[in-house]
Amino acid sequence: MQNKISVVIPNWNGKKYLNKCLSSINNQTLDSYEIIVVDNGSEDGSCKYIRDNFSEVKLIKLSKNEGFAKAVNIGIKVSDSDLVFLLNNDTELPVNLLEILYNEACKEKKYLFFACKMINYYKKNEIDSAGDRFVITNFHTQVFRIGANQNKTEFNKKQEVFSACGGAALYRKEFFNKVGYFDEDFFAFQEDIDISFRAQLMNYKCLFLPKAIVYHMRGGTVSGKSYWHTYYGSRNHVWLLVKNLPKKLFLKYFLQTFVYTFCKFFIDVFKFILYRDLIRKSAILGKVEAFKKIKIFLRKRKIIQSKIVINIVDLEKMIKK
Repeated sequence: MQNKISVVIPNWNGKKYLNKCLSSINNQTLDSYEIIVVDNGSEDGSCKYIRDNFSEVKLIKLSKNEGFAKAVNIGIKVSDSDLVFLLNNDTELPVNLLEILYNEACKEKKYLFFACKMINYYKKNEIDSAGDRFVITNFHTQVFRIGANQNKTEFNKKQEVFSACGGAALYRKEFFNKVGYFDEDFFAFQEDIDISFRAQLMNYKCLFLPKAIVYHMRGGTVSGKSYWHTYYGSRNHVWLLVKNLPKKLFLKYFLQTFVYTFCKFFIDVFKFILYRDLIRKSAILGKVEAFKKIKIFLRKRKIIQSKIVINIVDLEKMIKK
């Protein structure tokens, strides 16, 4: 019998989070689901811990760290459900979360993907994310978490959002057949915004579900201020724009975005020379890597832009700040 939901969890040296995360899944009220953990070459005994304590988990062990995008793609492809729930390992679920997700997916049939209401595990009165947003201003573009640090009593209505945070997002399997899988060149960070951008261009909307609560220990696996977080974020944001921003908007906002990006780049260079700040160094190297491989993403752009369905005016209204 097919499971109602497949829970896909990428893991990289996250042994200390696994008991809380997997135990909270095992306590779910939903009567049919599977758990798939894709391990990215952990060296902390994660795989042995799962085998010894959670034998019901379908464990896929990779020989090295292949990144978030490739790990979840592998998990999605081996899942046996029509609904796939991507989940970070540094999370804890209320007992009825999967049941809520399943019921909402059955009810909201026109939506192919859904965002959860993520709550700060350490400050349970604060929102971690109520979906993600991509924004374009007169000077630059940015990605941010909707509702971050606001009181948990806010954002209590269903609403369409630009993107679901990949740390707790529900997708129909057909989403990946229509939009494609996560871009493995991204490795990690902003790959969830990228796949959502592609979906939005094809006019597939994301629905935020306020009753779908997930407690998140943000930065559990990788700190938000880490070297690699900054490197991949800096690099991948360039690729995100090159791939997805439609020509009309690219031309409209190109000059100011170009000036801002290069001014920031040279400020980072100056501060690195002055202070030898490794975070600045990672931002610089990320940008350099982005432009070294720009041709790859220009080729991807041709395919993505050929599939645009959304009215560009509507898209601009959605992302303009």
